[in-house]
Amino acid sequence: MLMRRMKMKSILPIADIDLANKVREIGFHEPVFAKYSNGVLCDEECSAFEDYNGLKEPGLVSAPSLQEIQAWLSRRKRMDVLVYRDVFFGEVGDYYAVVIRRKDGLTRESKRVVSSNLALEAGIRTAVSLLCKKRKRK
Repeated sequence: MLMRRMKMKSILPIADIDLANKVREIGFHEPVFAKYSNGVLCDEECSAFEDYNGLKEPGLVSAPSLQEIQAWLSRRKRMDVLVYRDVFFGEVGDYYAVVIRRKDGLTRESKRVVSSNLALEAGIRTAVSLLCKKRKRK
């Protein structure tokens, strides 16, 4: 997971190249600030949103943040990725994500991890794998 500094001076985690390619395969065509060119995250500052997946240049892939993918999954694919933290008798535990497919209520949990960003990434990977399985069955 890579981190990206935005104009608001906040840091957003960026999807790695494997996850970026997978969400591209299932239809992610949203404008983003960053891109991968031949597998390398471009260092140049992008001044505007652009859909790099929509361009027909080989080796060019959009580099969305995890939050952008989460919002897209909810909006376009009707899958919610929710991050929770275990709390048991006042003891705080690990983070995990729950993926809910709104169409039929199917739920899946991700593995337990130590940070909320890692839990979000694990939940997104779980959602993407569910969508890839669905596409292969058709």
